[in-house]
Amino acid sequence: MVVPALLGWGAVAVLVSLAAAPAVADEAAHYYNPSACQKSSFRCGDTVDVRYPFFLANATYAVVEGDTAYAKSYCGYPGMAIACDEAGGRATLKLKSDNYTVLGIDYDKHTVTVADADVLAAGDGGDDCPRVAHNVTVPRETWLNLSDTANDNLVFFYDCVFTSSETTTLPPPASVLPPINCSSFRNPTGAKSFVVVERDMRLQDDWPRECKQPLVAPVLKKLLSPDEDYLLRLNSDGYGQLLKQGFQLTWDPSAGSCYFCENSGGQCSYNQVGEFIGCLCSDGRVRSPDCGKFLLLHFLLLLVLNFDTQEKNDHRVYQLPGSRDVTVEKPDIN
Repeated sequence: MVVPALLGWGAVAVLVSLAAAPAVADEAAHYYNPSACQKSSFRCGDTVDVRYPFFLANATYAVVEGDTAYAKSYCGYPGMAIACDEAGGRATLKLKSDNYTVLGIDYDKHTVTVADADVLAAGDGGDDCPRVAHNVTVPRETWLNLSDTANDNLVFFYDCVFTSSETTTLPPPASVLPPINCSSFRNPTGAKSFVVVERDMRLQDDWPRECKQPLVAPVLKKLLSPDEDYLLRLNSDGYGQLLKQGFQLTWDPSAGSCYFCENSGGQCSYNQVGEFIGCLCSDGRVRSPDCGKFLLLHFLLLLVLNFDTQEKNDHRVYQLPGSRDVTVEKPDIN
């Protein structure tokens, strides 16, 4: 049953005072440098918009003003710094010591597509058969992860020398697994190199032991569409085209303490070793773990300022700017 609202000036005053208590204690809270957060997108090149939770690699500040303990901190997620070469128009993400060119970021799906910068540079130099020089290593401290659903792996076996006549140590015939057929891979000793889709590898094969340590490169799974010419294309310049299209990394905004901060309207700040500094709130202060107390006080103050004593259908009605009328009802406890 709807009854007159019980929330009067006295009750509102009590609620405001209770909410204000932690806010008053919060007067000692640190302020942060607003320039530490990228409020709007920074366009790097023609296609990449850089914004939170990414941040520009050179945009590191002492987020907490006057506190040298937080020197070189940033507004964004650990491991998601992007260096922008404005002259070359390329955005670069570093994983461990390797550089990856950012091809695109989908902020709604929480994905970023990157390609090995060395592979792209080789392609720019006219090499359609780049030699992968390292595995992809995603540091543990970064908030990025390889996407299992979007990627598949290419495995490269370089400089394989088959001296035994045993069937188990010989590769499949060329009709099944052709060697890489590019001039840059021709070896005067007769050594051969191969590229295989990881899911097509047979665990019982021993022939990879005759090759150098294999290297693994992720590629976009949607671009792998096997047909009768699939392996021939892959082992010519086809694999190079796949590598240039890059692979996908994801991030999870619900992980860690940052989830509560962002749900309260704040943005997260970390130091250079990935430690959570605090939640950067819209009132210019750093709080931990979130901005919830500040938002509650803000809401209650709006409630007081817009308190409407008009009686409507025998019910007390409260209205906030831009909102519909809200009638306070007594909950049904039956």
